Amino acid sequence: MYQEGICQESMLRKKLENFIKSRRVVEMRDLFEVVESTSRMTVFRRLSGVEYLCSYTHAGRYYTLFDIARFDSDGIWFYDDIGFSQNGSLKRPLPIWLIMVMGENFIQILKDN
Repeated sequence: MYQEGICQESMLRKKLENFIKSRRVVEMRDLFEVVESTSRMTVFRRLSGVEYLCSYTHAGRYYTLFDIARFDSDGIWFYDDIGFSQNGSLKRPLPIWLIMVMGENFIQILKDN
């Protein structure tokens, strides 16, 4: 019985993964249809173990798989006008980018304020 549940979870995860691969970028409402539920938590449970990304544009409305994205040297990938970051959001890479661009000046500005 327990192994049957694990097998079913694995099949549902694979179904979600294949669906996203076929569309490249999907919305939550698309994922609701695949898992046959309107619960976001159910979708996220099914996505556990799948390397997916949430868009940093459009208020995180879009999802894709990590291996679909083709990131540029800044770790950004656009699918039409939908942006994805290799780091998941732009909040994490922003300070690193500022240090790279401004160098020691950025660090000094932070210290002064």
